[in-house]
Amino acid sequence: MIDGERTIRDMARLMEQQKLMTAVDAEPAIRRFLMRALEQAGQRPGF
Repeated sequence: MIDGERTIRDMARLMEQQKLMTAVDAEPAIRRFLMRALEQAGQRPGF
């Protein structure tokens, strides 16, 4: 799903299409996930 081409809104729509959650709920959840992933990547030594 994360490919560098899709926007957060695109990913939220995909989640809605797959009936995982509404796009309205998915957008902030995806944003939080990406922020945490970015923070954790910055904490790893050697990156």
